[in-house]
This record gives sequence, C-alpha cells and structure tokens, in this order.
Amino acid sequence: MSTELQHSVAGHHLPPELWLTVFFLTKNWDDSDWDVDAPSFTWPPNSVATPEQCPLLLGRVCREWRNLSISCGSLWTLVEYNITENSISRGGLEGLEQFLSRSGSLPICLIIETHLSDPERINPFMELYYRHFHRVKFLRLSLGGGILEQGVSVIPFPRNQLPVCRIIDTSFRFEDYSRWLAPVFAGDLPALRALRMQEFVHHFESQDSRMPVAQHLQNLIFLDAVANNFDIRPVDVLQRCTNVRHFTMYFRLFGAQWGEGMDISDVAPFVVPNLQSLSLRAAFHGLWRDVLAPATCPALEELTMIGRVWQLSPVLPFLERSQCPLRKLNLSGSNVPTADLLQVLHLVTGTLERLQLSRLYGSQKADDRDGFNDNILDLMDPQLHGTNVLLPRLDYLELEAINPSTAADGRFVEVVRARTTTSNTVPFKHITLVSYDVDSFASPGFHMLDFSGIVQLAMEDKQLSLVINPNLWTARSRLADLTSDEHRLCGARMFYRLNQRPERLDRQ
Repeated sequence: MSTELQHSVAGHHLPPELWLTVFFLTKNWDDSDWDVDAPSFTWPPNSVATPEQCPLLLGRVCREWRNLSISCGSLWTLVEYNITENSISRGGLEGLEQFLSRSGSLPICLIIETHLSDPERINPFMELYYRHFHRVKFLRLSLGGGILEQGVSVIPFPRNQLPVCRIIDTSFRFEDYSRWLAPVFAGDLPALRALRMQEFVHHFESQDSRMPVAQHLQNLIFLDAVANNFDIRPVDVLQRCTNVRHFTMYFRLFGAQWGEGMDISDVAPFVVPNLQSLSLRAAFHGLWRDVLAPATCPALEELTMIGRVWQLSPVLPFLERSQCPLRKLNLSGSNVPTADLLQVLHLVTGTLERLQLSRLYGSQKADDRDGFNDNILDLMDPQLHGTNVLLPRLDYLELEAINPSTAADGRFVEVVRARTTTSNTVPFKHITLVSYDVDSFASPGFHMLDFSGIVQLAMEDKQLSLVINPNLWTARSRLADLTSDEHRLCGARMFYRLNQRPERLDRQ
C-alpha cells in the first residue's frame, strides 16, 4: 500500500466502530462454526487463516489502524504458529508473546505445529503456551519431532489446565505424545467434546501404551482416532463413548493372530443411543465383528466399514437389532458376496439414500466376488417390482472395482432410466463407475462393451452427475459412437464427469 493511500484511508474520517467492523470482515474464519453441538459441525481446516488475514497486517497500514486493532482483543483470538528454526531465529517467541497478550482474557483457538526434535528449542514456546491454557477452547497440535534422546529434559504440560477446551485435534508420533501430550490427557478436561488423533504411532514395547483418553470418552460427541495399540479393544472404546454422535476408528494391527479378532467374552451387550455415524477400519474383519456383536445403535444413519476380506454376517444381526434409519452405507476394500449384500440392502431398503461399494480383487475367485450384479439390478427396477422395489430412496451410487459387464450392460441404463421416470423411486443424482479388474480386459467380448448409453442418459438428465473411470471408458467403450460433445466431455480427464447442462460442457 502506497504512502498516499495509507494516509488517505487512515481512520480520521470514520468512527472507530466502523473501522472495527471492517477489520472483522477481513477474517475468513469464525470459531462459532466450530460448535460441536451443532448438527453441521465439521473439523476446522488444516490451515485456518492465511497471512493476509493476520491482524498484524492492519498495524502496518497506519498508526491509527494499529491502535484500533490492538484495542480489539477478539481480532487476536486465533493463534496459529509453526515453530521452526527460521521462526526461532527471527525472534518469533517475543512476537508470539505479544500476539497472545493482545487477546486479553478472551477464550482462544491455539494451533501449534513443529517438526523439531530438540526439546530445548521448543521448551520456551511451550512454556509460553502453558500460561494461556486456562482459556484455550480449541487446541490443535501437529508434532513430528521423532525419538527423544535419553536424559533430555522437557517441560511437561501442567495438569488440569484446560477447563474450557472443547476440541482437541492432534497429529503426533508416540515419542511426541510421551513428551508433550500425556499430562494433558492425564488431567481433567471437563469441557472436551471432540477429539481427533490423526496419528498414534508408537513402539509396542513402550511402557505407556494405553489409549490416553479413556477417562474422557464418556463426554465425547466426536471421536476420530488412529491407533495401533495391542492394549486397546475397539469395542471398549465405543462402549465408553456413551454420548458419542460420530465415531471413527482406524485400528492398524497387522499379523495373523488378529485375523479372528480379540476375546470379548467379558463384554456385555450395550447401547450407544445417540450414535449417528460409525466408521470402522482395520486390517482384519474380526476386529470389527467384535465391535458390532455386542453393540446396538438405534439412531445410526451412516455406516462405513473398511477392511480386508470379511463377510457381512456380523452386520446383519447388528442392523436387525438396531432398527436404525440408515441413510448411507459404505463397504470398502472387502469381497462381499451378493447373497450377503442383498440381505443387508433388504434390511435398510426403506431408508438408504447413498451406497458405496468397493471390492478387493485378487483374494477370491472371480465367481465368488459378484457383489453388485444383475440380480440386484433387477430388484431395483420399479417397472418389475412396483412399490416393492429395492432401495426406492437411493439417489447416490458409487461402484468401485465392479464387474465391467454389469456397468456397461444396457440393463443398467434401463434401470437408471426407469427410476427417473417412476413415482415409486427417487431419481439418481450421482453415479460413479470404477474398475481395476485389468484381467477382464482380455476376456472374450469385452471390447464390445458400450458405455454410450449411460453417457447419453447422463447428458439428457440435467440432475445426474456421472463419473466413469478411464479403465472402463477407454478400454471398453466404442468411442466412435460418441457425439462431439461427448468426446469433448470425456476425453481429457482422469475421471470423466458429466453433470449440469450439455451447453455447459465447454466451460467444464
């Protein structure tokens, strides 16, 4: 900003209140959006504010702006800082202390990132942060320093110093947890409602290998945890989360001894009354079977199961017992037999709106991995089954690693079209077709498969978004049959998308 412009916009001619309103409009973040009690809560983005929105820039325009911005503590309540060698050498500690002081006694959102491994470099910053922990309402820690040398002293977190903190978002290696986080979770966190542990990697022989937040699970509404801990049974974690609405757990255990799960004979049946979204991921299906076997979730709306080869038999009694209004179902990385899949779909046929299926190739014979096939398509046809049609409310379908002939068959197009024109079903809004089954490229007649029908249908239907994987498209379609609009639309992308109106294709 030029000198002339700086003087012309100085706050001589406008009241301070108006300038403060302008200052607030420069913020691109609003911590009121991070209300974990709101149904629309989502985790704050990795980078909340950009340097251009930093209130420090306001003070560089003119003295009046600087004085006004310093006088408004709410402009300084987001503290986002990366502790690096560069920031240390530039005197970042003193600047950070000034920044923190300008928010006064207001609650703050504190975001700390560092990949330094020398505690003596980090200690002064952490000591400064500790003095403000009593007013932190959102804490994000991204730590990747690595292994701590023996005998190196660190400053431990003060216990019981986060009385108003509602959200903790962490990413760390276990050595960093031992250094910086253990005393936090060992203390009292009465306001904690949302916890995300994006990494929890540590050595199994560590003495402190228990999940660190067991005493805080009861009050959590959101839990998103990654763990590879032999001392943790996922079913115990879910059982303790009596008030949880969204539960995500990625359990990274490998080894043949875990293929059949854990001993849960001591776990009594339990109910998680408010759980709406359940996402489970593990290398072996036995671990998730152990979670579903004793649990009942009557409010469940979204279920995601990600794992290796497993059957759907544990899911059936869970859904029958829960009688939940399931709207979204995602089965990924699994070989699901058609018979099992059909039983599950029949249980949720009246409520399911979104279905995502991704199978795992290479571990079963081709004839054992039908999954979504023509039999299911027939049951979804309202012209054949009328009011008894399967999944009448389904409007989002994603089929990954599907049987190519099913996706390219004219029957698929017929069913999609029929569900668009009948009053018994909801029209499709989105369809994704993906295949990685390269072996079938050489199968007899595969070159005759034609996707032009589903492409043309998507172009006619202004509401349908279609995504086709290039393996399916370029290897199997008769591209010569496509119109110039279809060529232009589908010829230059990794995933080919059709959506909105045909006349918009040139702009996509």
